[in-house]
Formats: sequence, C-alpha cells, structure tokens
Amino acid sequence: ELLLGIDGLTVTPATGERVTQLRVQRAGLSGADLSVRLQAGDPSVWVDPQEDGVNLGMGTLQDGDEEEIAAALRKIVQG
Repeated sequence: ELLLGIDGLTVTPATGERVTQLRVQRAGLSGADLSVRLQAGDPSVWVDPQEDGVNLGMGTLQDGDEEEIAAALRKIVQG
C-alpha cells in the first residue's frame, strides 16, 4: 500500500504461480538505473533489476522495511 501512493511509480504484482514479488517501474529509468539508485541510498535497498523496472522480493522483508523502501523510492521520484 505504501508504494501505491507514490506518484510516478507503477507497482504491479510480479507474475507467477505464487506472487512473492512486486514489480516497480519508473518512467524514464531503466531497471538497472533504478537498482543502482536504490543500492546507493541509506539504507541500501537491493532489488532484482529487470529491463523496464525492478522486482522487490517480499519474502525477505523484515518489519519496518516497507516504510524504508517506500521512502527510498519517494526520494528517487521526487529527485
């Protein structure tokens, strides 16, 4: 839910039999660029870069990680 409120991001469940990832896309940024920016942040966020976005693995998150990831993505979008 936290990611859905960030203007400029497209967030969809990654496809598969069991959906445990979210696909996050930002117009104008490749998956590699978005991944590099997330990794360079504090805290560093590691994702699975794809051609047109990144996949976030939900199974590896700890309590509170959602807020930190949303804040990192908001910072990237807002420049």
